[in-house]
Amino acid sequence: MSFACFSKLPPELRVAIWEISLPGPRVIEITNHCYNNILARSPSTTTLDSLFQTNTESRHTVYSYYARYFGDRVEGQPLWFNAKIDTLYISDSIAMTFLGKGQSPLSAPDLGSVRYLALQMPIQDSWWIASEPLYCFSSDKARSNYLCIRCFKGVRSVAFASRGELGEDLVGKLFADFRENYGLIGKETLKELYDPEMLEGLDFKVARYSDFLPTSD
Repeated sequence: MSFACFSKLPPELRVAIWEISLPGPRVIEITNHCYNNILARSPSTTTLDSLFQTNTESRHTVYSYYARYFGDRVEGQPLWFNAKIDTLYISDSIAMTFLGKGQSPLSAPDLGSVRYLALQMPIQDSWWIASEPLYCFSSDKARSNYLCIRCFKGVRSVAFASRGELGEDLVGKLFADFRENYGLIGKETLKELYDPEMLEGLDFKVARYSDFLPTSD
């Protein structure tokens, strides 16, 4: 049902209504399609597209909070992204392909403005399938993680996506191993791009994998 008197409301009230219609914090998943085509799975894409097309006022509201991101890296339309609140989730299997497309990642302003990054947890996959799993740090996954963090220069928080529950002791060991191995594995991986202080000041956490599988509306 339409609200015929909407245009007669005070401008500040109309803007407030448009702002309430915005989706809020989201997790955007970078995934791959056939033949290395890169796709972005995003909730609320339809909502943002509709607001963008409604009228000039709603379009201005969208532009006030969102920008088009990763246009040279993903198939189809560039992605609506709010770097202040949205999280980008990228798995180690697709990271190199995604970062290798388009403008150099270290000079790309859209990559550089991402603040919240979600990555696969750097432990062996056997942890999740063994009947009596043993913690085993994965150097290969860590290499991909170090590269992503280096390329997303503005990142402030990194969430490791977990398929299951980890005890507090193992979470602490994971973070310690990730920081400790950076001096060796990170230096081998990044070479001249290695920054010994890259991990300083970053907020690390662990979250369930299911939280990083957005569904489109």
